[in-house]
Amino acid sequence: MTFFALPIPTSQQSRIAEGLASFQRQWPAVQWVHPEDYHLTLRFIGGLPPDELAHLLAVAQRQRLNWTPFTMDLKGLCCFPPRRDRGVLWIGVNPIPGELRDLQEHLEAQVQSLGFPPERRPFTPHLTVGRFQGADAASILNALPAQTDRLWGRLTWDEYVLMKRRSGARGLTSPPAYEVLARFPVESYAGASRV
Repeated sequence: MTFFALPIPTSQQSRIAEGLASFQRQWPAVQWVHPEDYHLTLRFIGGLPPDELAHLLAVAQRQRLNWTPFTMDLKGLCCFPPRRDRGVLWIGVNPIPGELRDLQEHLEAQVQSLGFPPERRPFTPHLTVGRFQGADAASILNALPAQTDRLWGRLTWDEYVLMKRRSGARGLTSPPAYEVLARFPVESYAGASRV
C-alpha cells in the first residue's frame, strides 16, 4: 500500500499521543495507531509492483509540484462511518487551508497523468488515530461530541512524503506500520521542473 501524505512532526506525534493517553486507558479495545505512523493522506495509490513504484517515485522526484508551505489546526476527535458497532477515530483539520487543497489537486493531476484512475472520494483531510469495533463502540460514540472543539495543535507543513506500508502487525505494541520512501520539501524545488 503506497500513498502521498503530510507527515506529522515528531514533537507533535508526542503531543497527540499524550492527549490520547486517557482515551487509550478508557477504551482498551481500540486498535490505536502507532504515533510514528500519524499522517494526513493526500493521495492513496494502493499496492504497486516494484517497477511501477520505481516509476512513480522517479516522476514525482523529477516533476516537483508548485506549492507553498501552509499552517493549519488539527482539531476535534471524530468517527466514521456513522455506525454504532465499529468505526475509525480521527482528528480533523479545521478550517482547511486553500494551499492544502491546491497541493492535493496538483498531486491528483500528477498521479492521473501517470495513468492512475481519478480518486472517487472527496478529499477529507484527517489524521487516523484508531480503529474500533464491538466492546468500546457505545462509549466512544457518546464521548465524541465533547471533543468537537479540542485543539491538538497548529502545524506548518513544508514537505510532503511518499509512504509505503511495511509488512507485519500494526498498533501501539508493534513497530511503525509505514516507512517514508521519499520526501518532497518545498525548499528544494528551485532547480527542479515544476508541475
